[in-house]
Amino acid sequence: MTIVLTTAFVAKLAFEFQELLPILGRQINTDDCREIYPHALMCDYSRHIASQDKIYPWMNGFIAELESNFNSVEDDPVSNLIGVSFVEPFVVDASSSSFAHALLLPKLNDYYLRVANGT
Repeated sequence: MTIVLTTAFVAKLAFEFQELLPILGRQINTDDCREIYPHALMCDYSRHIASQDKIYPWMNGFIAELESNFNSVEDDPVSNLIGVSFVEPFVVDASSSSFAHALLLPKLNDYYLRVANGT
């Protein structure tokens, strides 16, 4: 059931935020099995955001959608997907951290800080 939830979530994001559709399409067209790998796709979304030269209006809505689906208290598949594959790459890639970190809302920012501080 976890894979169904996370796959549906990452695909929904691409259809809600059309700027992400090419990323979804690339993953589907690259894979011989025509599968979606939710964690890899969410990481691609993270890299896409970090690679932008400025903050575009759609990014705020995208981050708000992640924030509203992120549960910092309970461990659930979608929160795990968001934390591990969207937020944690910002911690690892210091060059994109400041730009990406500025976009994060409170729950995601708290998670970012916990990971960055190793707590």
